[in-house]
Amino acid sequence: MLVAEFKAIYNAYLYDLNVTGIKWTYLKTTLELRYFDANGLIQIRWRIKNGFVLEDTKKVIVY
Repeated sequence: MLVAEFKAIYNAYLYDLNVTGIKWTYLKTTLELRYFDANGLIQIRWRIKNGFVLEDTKKVIVY
């Protein structure tokens, strides 16, 4: 899925969950999402190749 499409879908999902502090970081080969929910700070990273999101590569929950 293209990065822009992926972000739009994921933002809609996060909006439904009422999370706060959403921040996207787009690097050459990585897309990172940071937000706060009831568990604390959540960080998720996906690999990117040729503008497409490949997989969920790392999820970290920081309390």
